[in-house]
Order: sequence, then structure tokens, then C-alpha cells
Amino acid sequence: MYVGKTIEQRSDVASFIGTLNRALKTSVLYPPESKLPSEFRESCWVSLRKSLADMGLVNLEISRSEISFDGESVYSAQDEEISLASIIHRDGIRSLSFREGIPREEFDSVFAAILAVYARSEEYEDLANLLWEADLDFVDYEAVDNFTVTEMSLTSTIRPDDAGELQYNDIIAREQEDGDFSGLDLSELSSSTLELFSSSSMMMNLQRFKSEENDAIIELIRNDQQVSVEFAAIDLLFDIAHGEREKTEFLKTAETIDSVFNRLLEAEVFPLLVYLLGKLKKASDDVDAAVPHKAQRFLESYHRSGDRIRISHLTKILNRSEDQNLEPLQTYLEELDWSSLAQLVWMLGELKYYPARKAVCSILQEKGRKKPEIIAGAVYDSRWYVVRNAASILGEIATEKCVAPLKRASEHEDERVRWEAAAALGKINSRLADEVLITLLHDESARIRRTAARHIVRRRFEPAYGSILSMVKDKGFKFASPSEQKEFLNALAATGGSRAFSVLKKIAKRWTPFGKEACKSLKELAVHALALIEDDRVDSTLEGWARSSKRNLSEWARSALKRRSRDKLGREDS
Repeated sequence: MYVGKTIEQRSDVASFIGTLNRALKTSVLYPPESKLPSEFRESCWVSLRKSLADMGLVNLEISRSEISFDGESVYSAQDEEISLASIIHRDGIRSLSFREGIPREEFDSVFAAILAVYARSEEYEDLANLLWEADLDFVDYEAVDNFTVTEMSLTSTIRPDDAGELQYNDIIAREQEDGDFSGLDLSELSSSTLELFSSSSMMMNLQRFKSEENDAIIELIRNDQQVSVEFAAIDLLFDIAHGEREKTEFLKTAETIDSVFNRLLEAEVFPLLVYLLGKLKKASDDVDAAVPHKAQRFLESYHRSGDRIRISHLTKILNRSEDQNLEPLQTYLEELDWSSLAQLVWMLGELKYYPARKAVCSILQEKGRKKPEIIAGAVYDSRWYVVRNAASILGEIATEKCVAPLKRASEHEDERVRWEAAAALGKINSRLADEVLITLLHDESARIRRTAARHIVRRRFEPAYGSILSMVKDKGFKFASPSEQKEFLNALAATGGSRAFSVLKKIAKRWTPFGKEACKSLKELAVHALALIEDDRVDSTLEGWARSSKRNLSEWARSALKRRSRDKLGREDS
């Protein structure tokens, strides 16, 4: 009676196949002088010997997407078009057996044959031929000469050239048995990878291209793993981290990722940094719920990329020159989430040059929509220019949560801050914002008063009528600038409607002392403000003035009637 293999035995065979897969992939990815592929190959050999010593025979069944042992899958790649199983199956191999006593040389021959197929080497024919030529004594295989219709349909999309399109999702560094090796030494990723990580002339040169060229080049590099060892090495590190079963070993790999990140930041290789940030964010979201410590550790690394230390370093870079290309660094900042908002607000206050401040403001506007209260904290900063920038950002976010901090900014001692707050409040469609604008009608700055009045006109906020009327009736109003008089008279008409008719008519008909040009200007502005009021009395009044013998009043009235007619046609068209 046949007794099936134990769970431990099947696990050992799965470990052998997994290590074989990783050894093949690293052998393609890394140059011959690198130690990493040879360490994987050694681990694979040790794993195979352990299984053979225990069972005497390891017989593997090969399908297009799986490798099975003792009737159970020990390797599956259902979602991968190109995989270890599909490449062996493609050349007709349906089973592969290893017997106890296999010498190292014969194992190396089998490995070299599969690698030749995997790597599309010049010696590539097909795997069945390569195994036959190797004249193996301890390895048996079954191959089919003719594919069934089903097999042909399953393999029709796989071409020899596709074998080089490596998938890195199942490369795992650590083995739990004799094949264990101590950690991942970054200096062994390739003979030049470490140098490229820290001072890659290729990657640094990317920052000298135009932004649209950068995007295209970075995309090409990401897709071409033969050109960019760095992107593939990052993939490898994350696959190692995902595959670690022991928490202590995972934490070591996570520390390695952090170390790579810091070295890339020091070298200012922003395309790789952005790629690594994306991997951290995705890893923290996708990790198995059964291993929460992994998700937490990835998230910590992701958030650390936007902490004060890193943001300080980036600030120094931005403060070097006003004319530098900001695109690579801006892309990095855009990858951060809201947890970095406070540090970005701090950065804003430290930046020397306008282009950099503008770029950071743009990022804060976008990221601050979810957490405007973090941006709001900047209105308490002692530096006026930080408060002004915060007010500008809150105006772009333009939600009711922004009104309270903007009210505080509107009371700032610096006129530039108060004006920015007025402009920002004008963008918020809220009664609370309009009420703050009413208070700014009495500001000591004429520019701020005009800005507040202009926004009130646009929204026709009727509760503002009383404040505006008191300003217009004030004795000093006639000494205000024509631009301020215009804004307030228009605001009076917009908020008061018919109530403002008699006031504006009185100003327009007021007697003007000879030579008082300022009084004439005020009267003309009142006539034009009348045209904003929806009241039948306005038409009859303006038409009467248009026929007046007083030349100035007649010209103003005709001009106001034309404007009123245009406005009416515009409303009908809309």
C-alpha cells in the first residue's frame, strides 16, 4: 500500500523548486562575477541533496503553470505568462526526476540547460535536446514529441524571446535549512550596482532632460530590466522581504531597504527613490493580514521618507539654486501622503526661491484637501510669509474648514497677509466667509477693502449692505481713490438692490462745485452702479438722463444703458 509523502517532505521539495527558480532569475539578472547567483545555486544544490537523502527520488510533474510532487503542487504561477513551469513545459518536458547519488557536476549540467532556455543564450535549442546532450545518469525526464490541441492553445502565446521577461515576485533570499546564507550584501548585487546606486551617471543625467523626456526615459528604464539593474534590484529586495518567514530576518531586510533609500537620497537619484517609495506604499497596502508586522514596518519606512530629517535634506537641495530642474524632486514630494504635510509646511518657510515655494504650495494644495487643519496650523507661524502662503493654499482648498484659520490670518499685522486672506475668503462659497469679508470692508488698507468689496459684489451677499452703506455715507468716502469708490458703489448696488436706488441716484445728481473733478468721477461711478440694479425705475431714470442737456450726465447715462443692455442679453443667452 502506497504511503504518501509527509508535509515536511513536500515542503522540502517546494523549497528546492523555489530556490531553483530564484537561482535562475538572479543568474540572468546579475553578472557572472557576482556572488549572489552562486549562493542561490549552492542553496538549491543543498536543498536537493537533503530531499534525496530523505526520499531517494524526487519526481516532478510539469504542467504549463504548475510543478507537482506526489500529486500536490509545489510551485504555481497561474498569473504569470512566463514562469519556470511554462518554460520547461513549452519544450515538451512533462516530468523531471532526480535520483540519490547525483554528482554536483550533473546537477550543474541540468541547471545550465534550464538557464540557457531561461536566458535565451546563443546555445539555446530546446530543453529536451539540451538535457539529452548532457548525457545524464541520475536525472530522468519524459518529453512529448507532439503537443495536443489543448497544449498548443495553451502555449501558443509563449515565444522563445519571452523567456527573458523575468518575473521577480517569488525571489526569496533566505532558506531555513542548510542552504541558509547570511543576509543580502548590497555590494554583491553586481560589480557596479552599488556605485550606480550612489552616483549613477546614467540616473543623474536623467535630471538634465526636459520633464516630458524624463517621463518617457524613466518608463523605458523601468520596462527594460537589462538596462537598469537598479530597478530590478529594488524589486528583488522587496521580494526577499515578502518571502521572509522569520520576523527577525524580515526586519534585517527592511533595514537593508532603508539603507538603500538613504544612499539613494544622499546621491539624489530621484527616479529610483520615487520607484522605491511606490514599492513601500504598495507593500504596506498589499501585505498579508496574517503578518501585520510587515505592513507596519513598510508603512514606517514610507512615512520616514517624509520626516524632518529627509525634508531638511531636500530643502538644502532646493536652496542651492533658483534655476535648477525641480521636476525630479517635486515628483518625490508628490509620492508622500498627508502624514508629511506638517514637514512640507515647515519646508515652505525655509525655501529661499520662489519657483521651489510655488512647487511646494502646489503639492500642499493637493494633499491638504483631506487634512486642511494641518495647513491651518501654519497661520500661527511667526513668519509673515509662511502665514501668507498658508492663506493662499487654504484659498485653493476652499472648504468651510478653511474659514476659521483665514479669519485669523485676516487679522494679521502684515498687510500682505491680510490681503491674501481676503483673496482666499473670496474663493470660499460660504456665509461664514462672507461675514469675515464684511469685517475687511473696514480694514485700514484700501487694497484689502477693495478686494473684500469685489468678492461681495460677485456673490451679492445682502447682509453686507448695511456696512457698505455706512462706508459710502461716510464723509471721507469722497476722498477715497476712484478704484475703491467704484468697488463700494457696485457693492452697494449688488447687495442692496432697490434699496440702493435712491442713494445712488442722489449721489449722481449731487451738485458739483466748479473744477471738482473728483466729485465728477464719483457721480459717474454712481450712474454706472445704478445699471447693476434690477428695478424698472433704473431704466426710466437713465433714459431721462440720457436726454438731459447736461453733457456729462447724458454721456454717462447712455454708457450705462449700453452696459445694462449687454448684461441683459448675456443673462438671456445663458
